[in-house]
Amino acid sequence: MGGNYSYNKALGGVPENKRTHDELNTRIDGHKILLQKGSDNRVKIPMNSNSESPIYLGAHRKEDGTIEITTFGVYEKHKCVGQVDLKFDAKGDLIPFANNGESSSHFHKFTEDKATGLVSRKSGQKDNHLPIDSKYNKLIQKIVEYNKAKHKK
Repeated sequence: MGGNYSYNKALGGVPENKRTHDELNTRIDGHKILLQKGSDNRVKIPMNSNSESPIYLGAHRKEDGTIEITTFGVYEKHKCVGQVDLKFDAKGDLIPFANNGESSSHFHKFTEDKATGLVSRKSGQKDNHLPIDSKYNKLIQKIVEYNKAKHKK
């Protein structure tokens, strides 16, 4: 789990010193829950993964110390290809995708720059706030339940 260029083919993973996230002991459907190193109150998913095609759940620590999952990254061949951003109401229930997507839950596509190998998405790109594929519904429901249970690390 690391930033761009951190996956090392020879090692078959991201070297420990280039890892940008810590993983929690808890998993949801086998998916790792990650906290960003150095700033666990922010949520940012890694651009590279150790596993070939995982889903990593991005979480942050709230002011009360509880862990909240608000995003997940979808990976193929060790690189992020998409991200689901989850929005919740005051009760912790999911706000489903709405037409503009920005203030509701939505999906972003990531692309790789073939010249540099950098994986990214353009920030503020209105046409990249997309509906979430229904194949993630079960996982999203489990994330909602996890968040409502008020877990602490």
